[in-house]
Amino acid sequence: CSIEQKMCGGCQCVTDGTETDICDVVDTMKYNFVNITGNGQPCSTSVSPTALCPPLCSGGVQIFVDGDAAGCIKSIPANTDVDEAYGYADFQANNIENLEYDYINLRFVNTLVDGELHFCTIYGNWQIGQQVNPNDPTLSRQEKATITAAFPLGIEIRDDPGDDYAGDGTTQVDTDHEHYAYKSDGFCLGPLLGDGSSIKAQYYDLNNMFGVNVQTYNSATGAIENLVTWNFADNRPASDLQPDGRSNGDEAVLVEFKPSCVCAA
Repeated sequence: CSIEQKMCGGCQCVTDGTETDICDVVDTMKYNFVNITGNGQPCSTSVSPTALCPPLCSGGVQIFVDGDAAGCIKSIPANTDVDEAYGYADFQANNIENLEYDYINLRFVNTLVDGELHFCTIYGNWQIGQQVNPNDPTLSRQEKATITAAFPLGIEIRDDPGDDYAGDGTTQVDTDHEHYAYKSDGFCLGPLLGDGSSIKAQYYDLNNMFGVNVQTYNSATGAIENLVTWNFADNRPASDLQPDGRSNGDEAVLVEFKPSCVCAA
């Protein structure tokens, strides 16, 4: 016995918390709770009164890397603003929990004061870089990005202000970063629409990057964790990369995000 879960207003319907309840869309703005019984037999259902579809969704984000589903990340809660989850100071991100060195680290932030959703990219981890490569004399890490959406994107954090940014307040933001191995760079955009509208981030002309690290939030422990790590070495010919699997200056990867009300447990 199974009934297909449907989408409501661009978001996955939220049930009342029991495993046997799903939602059945009545129209684009309403849904029913449906209780399913059957235990392998034809479905028997009972339906509760209609409820409104959630207008905005900020609890989770479905993510696709290089066209493949990578999972659902839970947004990091911040009380007042997105910088609580970034910690920009001294030309670097200081909230660096579980950031991977020489990766494109991605995290979503939900500001609790207004329920808004924000998107952050953090290139590398300066703390690890200072340990393993403290004397790099060249600006050897380069990353460019084009982020597009069906709604205006605001640049909320510029790490650093001296890097190149274009398109603030438009549907396409372009960034260009360059930094030492013992430093890191990045940016945050928002607020984002939580109505299921997708956001696409094309990272390109990447130099000395291993790949993409997608982060999520563990509500049980309050920790920022790594959900999935995507590597160029596993998805590109070895001849296109440096011997250790890093990008050589012309690699690109597309990441797509689709906000959702909830992530499956």
